[in-house]
Amino acid sequence: MTSTLIDFIYLVSSGLMLAGIWQFLRPGHSRLGNILGGAGVLLAILATLTAGGLFSIVGALAGLGVGIGLGAFLGLRADQENALGRIALLVAAIGFATALIAGSSIHNIGAFYDAGLAAVDEKWKGFSEEMRRVNEKVTVELQIPWTIAAAASMAAAFGGAIAAAGVISYLKLARSPLRKALPKLEDPAKPQLALVVVCLLLGVLLTAWPGTETFLWLLLVAALALGYVLTIHLKIVDVPPVLAACVAASGFSLAASGLVVGNLLMVTAGALVAGGGAVVAQSVSRSLNVSLLGLVRGIESSRTTASEPEESAEDAPQASSPPPPRVTADPDAPIL
Repeated sequence: MTSTLIDFIYLVSSGLMLAGIWQFLRPGHSRLGNILGGAGVLLAILATLTAGGLFSIVGALAGLGVGIGLGAFLGLRADQENALGRIALLVAAIGFATALIAGSSIHNIGAFYDAGLAAVDEKWKGFSEEMRRVNEKVTVELQIPWTIAAAASMAAAFGGAIAAAGVISYLKLARSPLRKALPKLEDPAKPQLALVVVCLLLGVLLTAWPGTETFLWLLLVAALALGYVLTIHLKIVDVPPVLAACVAASGFSLAASGLVVGNLLMVTAGALVAGGGAVVAQSVSRSLNVSLLGLVRGIESSRTTASEPEESAEDAPQASSPPPPRVTADPDAPIL
């Protein structure tokens, strides 16, 4: 299959995904949106399989089978009550995957550089350093463009943050007892700002010195902490708009990972997911009459404090209301 035809199939796949997102925005057309979006993803997968060789086809089919199996398992066990929890798990998985893709790519480039240095050292083994400096004509240099390093830092930052946020959202939606044992912050705005500054600083350092792999893993740890402080204070009713924003952020992370590995399909799919997730997050925030920034900063909630019970009371079974008092007629009352 020629590259022009493959690019055309990718274009058709992107159009189907956009049409699916558009159908999601129309009332009563979510089923059609699922069909169009799934057809677009399947068409892109088939184009990728056809463009690759035999070994890439076998590996992609194996990964496709595992992904379909896990997706079917989660989908069949989902119902109206735990569907958001399943989405939170999938968002967390996407965050971990995209962050690890970026990290492993930078690590592999560094490992290739170390292997090249070892090969050169083995070649000059037994010769003096002076003779090596005079006669050595080929040097091994670490080639990581700053654009790749910047994309890797974005993937690690967004991926780590939404991974932690997805796990915390799942614990809250599932009403897990573990969420009560986790430490909470009275004023999360200051730690959030501090962690954002740390992530930006580490991203700049990684872009300036892409050969220092430590910056990337420190950035991932800081992003995980940022995702924690962004969501740990949320009430259960406030999770859906934040979870929709996490879906949009997962699109950015996927697109950044695509830039790192040079995969156009990942970039396109990530952009589509980011756009659709942003629209959904805005719609959910408007329906709840809240600000997404106010939710994550802990200064706003979708329900007022006076009308909302404590989160611990939400887990307790609701007591049945007492029966109304029995009214008996007064025998001395006059009959009208």
